[in-house]
Amino acid sequence: MSLENEEALASLRSDMDTVVQNTLNPAIDTTAWKIRAIHESQVVLSTVLHGLSISLKHYQETTKDLVAVSSISAQIRDAEARLESVNKTLAAVESRLARINSMV
Repeated sequence: MSLENEEALASLRSDMDTVVQNTLNPAIDTTAWKIRAIHESQVVLSTVLHGLSISLKHYQETTKDLVAVSSISAQIRDAEARLESVNKTLAAVESRLARINSMV
């Protein structure tokens, strides 16, 4: 190959490199921008997720006490129902005793 042909080939390669670079650069820039945007979104989501995790831990810690309170509350309601039943029975017994006493 002659020197002139080699220079022409090198120039052609240089022109092709420029065309390829000009064609691909906008797509590469757009892709890089999108990757940065995704990274920033992931950072924000990570921060939000961390905050939610802390809130969930706090909720779990506080609901343990609430579960105990609701359990105690259920026991109190059950005891109230039993006391009402006992009071009704006692009222019936007192009524019968009063009738018996009035007969005597």
